Amino acid sequence: MRHPRRTVLAALLPFCLVPAAHAELAGAGLAAELDPVVVTATRQATALSELMADVTVIDAQQIQQLGQGTITDLLARQPGIQTASYGGQGAATSFFVRGTNSNQLKVLVDGIAINSVDPSGSPLRYLNLADVERIEILRGPAATLYGADALGGVIQVFTRQGQAGFAADAHAGFGSQGTRKAGANLSGGDARWQWRLGGSHQSTDGISAQPQASNRDADDDSYRNNSLSAGLTFRPDAQTQYGASVRHSRGLAEYDSGEFSADGDYNNRQAFQNEQWQLHARHQINPRWTSTVQLGGARDWQKDWSFNAWGYPPAEVVGAITTRNRELSWQNDLQLGNWGSAVLGVEADQQRVGPASGYLHEPELQNHSLLAGWGGKHGALQWQLSARSDDHQQYGRHNTGAINLGWALGAGWRVHAGYGSAFKAPGVDQLYVDNPAWSLSGNPDLAPETARNRELGLRWNSARQSLAVTWYLNRVDNLIEWVSDPVTWAGTYRNVSAARLEGVTAQWRANFGNFSPSLSYDWLDAYNLDSGFALGRRARHKGSARLDWEHERLQLGAEVLAVGRRWDYSNQTGNLPGYGLINLTAAYRLRPDLQLQARLDNVLDREYQTAGGFATVGRSAFVNLRWSLR
Repeated sequence: MRHPRRTVLAALLPFCLVPAAHAELAGAGLAAELDPVVVTATRQATALSELMADVTVIDAQQIQQLGQGTITDLLARQPGIQTASYGGQGAATSFFVRGTNSNQLKVLVDGIAINSVDPSGSPLRYLNLADVERIEILRGPAATLYGADALGGVIQVFTRQGQAGFAADAHAGFGSQGTRKAGANLSGGDARWQWRLGGSHQSTDGISAQPQASNRDADDDSYRNNSLSAGLTFRPDAQTQYGASVRHSRGLAEYDSGEFSADGDYNNRQAFQNEQWQLHARHQINPRWTSTVQLGGARDWQKDWSFNAWGYPPAEVVGAITTRNRELSWQNDLQLGNWGSAVLGVEADQQRVGPASGYLHEPELQNHSLLAGWGGKHGALQWQLSARSDDHQQYGRHNTGAINLGWALGAGWRVHAGYGSAFKAPGVDQLYVDNPAWSLSGNPDLAPETARNRELGLRWNSARQSLAVTWYLNRVDNLIEWVSDPVTWAGTYRNVSAARLEGVTAQWRANFGNFSPSLSYDWLDAYNLDSGFALGRRARHKGSARLDWEHERLQLGAEVLAVGRRWDYSNQTGNLPGYGLINLTAAYRLRPDLQLQARLDNVLDREYQTAGGFATVGRSAFVNLRWSLR
């Protein structure tokens, strides 16, 4: 794509043409919720139109339209997020929210953190979407609400829940690269008990991450993922709820060695198992006070088979690593009448790594925290204040805070401004890894990364349209980077630099009768303050446009994604060219309980890269049959 900036600017042009509220079209419209209830932004259920935060909600319909893609494909299309993948499905992936590093993003599943020391990127890439009801994306530092690691933002995944009355659904589909998907869900119960049980399978023959390779790397890299989930809820009365849920997924992802292997026939691969479980008890003590206690955990196990061509003698390398997270929280939601609402909470988190080769012992980090938030409005003024105190096992006490103020301008317009601080504690791998065979060494003297974020926002909501524009400026200090000797390659982690992240995110969605259009645009200026160089694999411009149409049984959709050029240290030219993708979707309801879905991605079969030297999927198609009984 020779002119990515022109494409992005063209996608932005309709923002200047948003019709006034009195000119909106009538009609039922496509089932697109323009003002959903959001939990992640304040830890309390709040309508999107009332928030003073940069948030995107991905609903169940958008997830179903994804076809053969993964959560990586879904998130790559969202405002404020860019990704870099080392190949096709299951490949190592980095997620950059507002330009921050991948390990500066906190990922939650039903409130439980799944962040791990995964050396190949976030375990988020293994999450099976068949069990997901919706995803909420909170952009910007959120340490006051979610503690360390939420320096760039929070992605929270909400899984499907049981319901009263029997319901069942199933899906099966196939597509390009030998992709196969199938799954089924059952749920039922009455007013007191609700249960759910689900399972799914996803596999693909994949693509070669390095198609120009001459050894085993030239073959396709397959991927498979099987998952099971279950949940149970008990409501003895209208004020009380108890619940339990568990999810387990396992699979295998092949990957390329980068032609470093001396054995051209060796097959590099990674087996994985991911688990999450949760117990909760919620009680409305009185009309103004609701108390929730939650206990949960996550386990990320990975085992790699690779070949060390630099060893003496060269040999197969087999390594396994397990990350275990545990969390206990007590949250109190208080309704203050004319003074708004407040949240008070206590949390205890633990992360343990091991057994794992490359560590001197099984390291463990603990963090205990207190949090408080207060939000409300009076006349045209709106406020949201929050504060948190973390007592980290390695770094002692860290205090963070945030303030957001908004002002209603009338006719659905509102402006807001905010400031917030955050910190990111070094990971277990950065502190304690010790692997002389690969010249890896941790640094227990690392200081936490810290951030100070400022932002201004403008929001407009009406019955059929929503518009949000946010400018932000985030400075991150004590950035942790790997520093190695150019001769011996031996090195360790050090606090060596600072980063300045400035940008604008704009989103527009509407519902005009049978048509539902949406647009988004991102401008990002992310660079290292010490070196003056741009941060790698982050495009300065990114834009997307989507149009959905529905009439009786038929639904049609088209989307365009345009990403500008990026600097990439692994590319010989230093820059990755921009690219544009066109994707098409269609769904036809054969009968009330049966729907046929189809998707065609990368219609023009563009060749592009999100990480230098690693291929992405070309033109691909997927057909799916979905059955539901309600």
